[in-house]
Amino acid sequence: MAIRETVRIWGRSSAPDPNGLPILHAREARALSKINDHQRCYRALGAAFESLTTTCDHEPQWCYWINSTEIHMLAGSCALDLGDPRRALDHFTTAHTAFDTGNFPAARDLSRASR
Repeated sequence: MAIRETVRIWGRSSAPDPNGLPILHAREARALSKINDHQRCYRALGAAFESLTTTCDHEPQWCYWINSTEIHMLAGSCALDLGDPRRALDHFTTAHTAFDTGNFPAARDLSRASR
């Protein structure tokens, strides 16, 4: 799987930006959910959430939208693919709450930019 290999390489290299790791892990999880691989999917989602805590001293513009809300939305979609609607609802509820409380910087910034 190309995404999985990219994540593995990025995780060991000092060159790539750590801000990209969460979305790579989450998209790996999404692919794994499509082939009904529960264990590896949830492991990849765990890595996505864990890698959100990795910070660097800059945030590239291409990944401004990668945050826990985005990962929760992808995790909810994975759970639906895997036949786990309760888990999906938990993730979607968490993401929805972030929108309602304004704790979603990318959406807030985009709405300001459109004014």
